[in-house]
Amino acid sequence: DTFARCDVCGMSANVERAEVISSSASSLESADKSTERPPLEMEKVHTPNMTTIDDLKSFFKIENNLFLKAVAYRYDNESADKKVVIAFINGAYDVNETKLINRLGVVELEPADPKTLEGLGVVPGFISPRIAKNKGVKVIFDKTVLTQQAYIVGGDEVDYHTKNFVFGRDFEIETTHDIATVRDGDPCPLCNTDNKDSGKKVGKITLQRGIELGHTFQLGTRYSVAMGLKYLSEEGKEEPVFMGCYGIGVERAMASIVEAHHDENGIIWPTSVAPFDIEVLPLGVNDAVVEAAIDVAEKLGSSFGVLLDDREESAGVKFADSDLLGFPLRAVVSKKLVEKGEVEFKVRRSGEVVVVKADIAVETASSLLKKIAKDEGVI
Repeated sequence: DTFARCDVCGMSANVERAEVISSSASSLESADKSTERPPLEMEKVHTPNMTTIDDLKSFFKIENNLFLKAVAYRYDNESADKKVVIAFINGAYDVNETKLINRLGVVELEPADPKTLEGLGVVPGFISPRIAKNKGVKVIFDKTVLTQQAYIVGGDEVDYHTKNFVFGRDFEIETTHDIATVRDGDPCPLCNTDNKDSGKKVGKITLQRGIELGHTFQLGTRYSVAMGLKYLSEEGKEEPVFMGCYGIGVERAMASIVEAHHDENGIIWPTSVAPFDIEVLPLGVNDAVVEAAIDVAEKLGSSFGVLLDDREESAGVKFADSDLLGFPLRAVVSKKLVEKGEVEFKVRRSGEVVVVKADIAVETASSLLKKIAKDEGVI
């Protein structure tokens, strides 16, 4: 996942939650009353086959933030038919679909196909707020639309766009919402709130990659209302239950651990989370070796998690696979070691090798595992 982090206050949030704070106009009032230079009258421009911001940027030779982007979606409704919503956003930003889903209170969105839009009298790729609203389509505006005084917008007919479109003059916005994906370099929403008026430095957002190990969801009453799940309030009134849930991703946690603890040969499991403490490797198919390995595995298994590799594979294959699996300790039993009544231990992380008598294998394993845990800072 991608996370937003402030370089000053340390605020961090998933991009699906991080609020976008514009460095320009921040309210309808300031956007409507920007009068540094009176905007020109609207002008329709022929823009053949230009339906994307990149196409228009090359044609008009201006930056993305001077275009008003329209993104159309379909979403489930209580009726059989799906409704259409058109999100308008500054051309320098992208719509965050998770934010939009939460704002609409729906389960999922899907892109509105051209045929659906045409059926509503809306021209795909050339949509303006005026035609969208006139057609009865649900319209939602992101806060970033207030960062410019005038925009280039869709012309509501094929191959045409309109220049000098001004909110407050050519179209009235009732309200705006945060449905944009935060960008690298955007002002920090926390610093902007806490430090802006005090004169302290306002941090900037940097985007970083990470793995979301756990999460909580405030579900509200969306599902409890649908299921009729209610409780009796202190006033004796039935109210829908306010729901929430949380979860820890076991697979994601394992992936994160492996990413942090490995070398060129494979995984190096920390003792605190290792699936097994010790892997026992009998080398060869000699009956005496196999019996000795089983005996060692049973004795170690009384105190530790043990995996016995009883495959009929070569020593090289077993050693390579043992490093790949990466359990903290490896115990080797071979013909030569059996003849001497010994067991060889190898620490996966450090490579330390210890050869001891088989009758003190349990005590040796215990000592080595404690040392490994201490080196890891566990004890």
